[in-house]
Amino acid sequence: LKKEPGLMPGGMKLAGGILMSPWTNLLCNTPDYYVHAYARSEDGVRTGDVLTKTGPRKSMETYQSVAKDYLGGDAALLDDPVASPLHAGAAELAPTT
Repeated sequence: LKKEPGLMPGGMKLAGGILMSPWTNLLCNTPDYYVHAYARSEDGVRTGDVLTKTGPRKSMETYQSVAKDYLGGDAALLDDPVASPLHAGAAELAPTT
């Protein structure tokens, strides 16, 4: 919005913002993919990503593939701040009052 202020009605400025998407990094390259990797202890307790039940590298590759599909197959958009807000800087954030 900072780059295109005309998108705001009547020249208004935002007072703040909340990012609601739980998936803010479509590159899927944060340590969380290792920290939260699926594991099963000797006593059968399962932790981490029980949905995929794969190791961290495979999880990252799988999620990144889904992210590319979401972006129409354009891998160059994986770090685009509009699609992946973690990569937004001051230039891409809306002006605040």
